[in-house]
Amino acid sequence: CLSLFEQEKVEVLEWSFDHCHYENRPEWFNLLLKDYSEAGRLLAHGMHYSAFTAQMNELHDEWLALWEQEQQQLKYVHVSEHIGYKSQLKQNSGFPLPLDYHLVDVHDFQQQVVALQSASKIPLGFEILALSLSYQQVIEQAKFVTGLCQKFNTFIVLDLHNLYCQAFNFNLEIDTLIALYPIEYIREIHISGGSFSYSDVADKQVRRDTHDGAIPKALFKVLQDWLPRFKQCQYIIFEQLPESLKTTQTQQQFISDYDQLMRIRDQFSVEALEQPNKLLHAENCSLLPQDELFNDRETLFEEQYLLANALIQVKTPQDLQVMKFKYFNHQDWSLAMIETAIKLSQRWNSVNE
Repeated sequence: CLSLFEQEKVEVLEWSFDHCHYENRPEWFNLLLKDYSEAGRLLAHGMHYSAFTAQMNELHDEWLALWEQEQQQLKYVHVSEHIGYKSQLKQNSGFPLPLDYHLVDVHDFQQQVVALQSASKIPLGFEILALSLSYQQVIEQAKFVTGLCQKFNTFIVLDLHNLYCQAFNFNLEIDTLIALYPIEYIREIHISGGSFSYSDVADKQVRRDTHDGAIPKALFKVLQDWLPRFKQCQYIIFEQLPESLKTTQTQQQFISDYDQLMRIRDQFSVEALEQPNKLLHAENCSLLPQDELFNDRETLFEEQYLLANALIQVKTPQDLQVMKFKYFNHQDWSLAMIETAIKLSQRWNSVNE
């Protein structure tokens, strides 16, 4: 998609810097990032910090050190990460697993969130997840994200295709889901395509956020309907994996989708968010003393990785449901979505063995 750069249509870049650090990138790519950095149009998007792993550990420290080095090379406008915790305790590995948000509190993760804010010194946001294992997780994720914004001055990366997946998988209306989120904190939108997988246990299709297909036509209408309401939104990021763009047809579809996004964007005057004090630091946040936190973080941490390892090892969703947890309502989870999480976990594990 070099033609988009040649035509100067790419107005902003978002770079997942923790996939490949500065010294390992091709020189031409670092020069491209530098151009966008100097123009104030480079966003950072982390994949592997895992702010919602229940305890800080050496992987957090390693990640923060690399992030500090990254910021010495390039100037980013803001940084975002994902809700959820990493499925593997390995650097640059795994995918984010959801929490049962109603069983935890945002203060349980204050050390990790504030450590990331302190290392960044630029606005920090969190992207909502596509993977939800129950209807309750879909609804409670919005409440949890709202709490993060209010307690820690973070912003929301609203991924429309992630919501599209949740709406499809739990038979919900996407407009209803968007309305759960506080629009005044939505600073960035992600949009992409995906794919379907088949659930044997539930005998139905599951929508997944695989970033390897055309944007669903319904999402263009969703964007057009909601964008004028997102008064604080500055950026729309179109995501698609390069390996899905190997044919002329897929490349042309990508260009067509991109142009349609620009046409929608150009219909509206989106106000720039100029509130650095509101979204920069957590200095004014009321952090709870460790002995006043609501939950036993050691037990939560143990259960997070007991669950993560179980997803790699079990053969059926029913095998998981007979286990005992305090911080996961796993017996109420969708069998189809547990099966999806099992497949993802086992695929990631085989890749990293």
